Amino acid sequence: METAKAAGLDAENYLDHLLSEMPGRLNDPDGIEDLFPWSDTVQKKCVRKSI
Repeated sequence: METAKAAGLDAENYLDHLLSEMPGRLNDPDGIEDLFPWSDTVQKKCVRKSI
């Protein structure tokens, strides 16, 4: 979670994203790369919103 925060992500959104995406990737170890905080997909989906 600290890595996600350091990457500028909303930690709660990132955790929700992980929990929803991981079950479908259990048999696809190559697909796990898209779940790291620095991946483009996660950066677009879980970015921390400015107040």
